[in-house]
Amino acid sequence: MITKEVLNKEMQKLNEMIEMSDKYSYEDILKQSQLVDKLIVDFMKKTSK
Repeated sequence: MITKEVLNKEMQKLNEMIEMSDKYSYEDILKQSQLVDKLIVDFMKKTSK
């Protein structure tokens, strides 16, 4: 069950990774971005019912 809190936490993590991109690989940032995308889609499906 995806909640707004989970989504916000993962989006915040992505933002932090982008801000400190010198500490993360492109692949790690891409993986986190794809996770956030998936969570957004799941969240929108859940809330649009």
